[in-house]
Amino acid sequence: NGCTTSDSVDVTVLTPIVFTQTPSNKTICQGDTVSIHTNVAGGSGVYNIVWSPGAGLMPPFGTYAIASPSNSTFYTITANDVACPTQFINTSFVVYVNPLPQPNVQPTKMDGCVPLCIDFQSGSSPQAVSVGWNFGNGLTASGDPLNFCFRTAGTYSITTTIVDINGCKSVRTAPFVITAFPRPGPDFT
Repeated sequence: NGCTTSDSVDVTVLTPIVFTQTPSNKTICQGDTVSIHTNVAGGSGVYNIVWSPGAGLMPPFGTYAIASPSNSTFYTITANDVACPTQFINTSFVVYVNPLPQPNVQPTKMDGCVPLCIDFQSGSSPQAVSVGWNFGNGLTASGDPLNFCFRTAGTYSITTTIVDINGCKSVRTAPFVITAFPRPGPDFT
């Protein structure tokens, strides 16, 4: 009979996928955000990329995310080529979250007659590198510890602006007020 048939098939062998950019560990202050990028190459060029855990990430998929975790978090990025869905690659990184400085303002006294001079200390944890004080009525000062004199009678609330050794900043109002009484004068009646 002498009949023969032949056929040819083109086979495309995809290169393995690889991460061409991976995030490094990042450190942020509580409440801050950080942008994170990754890139994948090889294969068909169409990828599924998933970040986990998804909590604290917007969005938790794709090559770009914004992280704002409330605590230090270990993240993993998993990628696969849609043309070969059973082959995965992974990379991991950590976003470390430093707490905001917490003042524990402790004045040497809380009331008295003008001029009322008081020693203040922020008592910040973590340790403060910069402390700004706002006593209201346009009265401000900086330093830690601080000696401040109230020269006008009145009630003063205390707001501190603290930057700590990690560069984290918080603004807090003390849970008490300072009261400066007027100096009593003579009564000749």
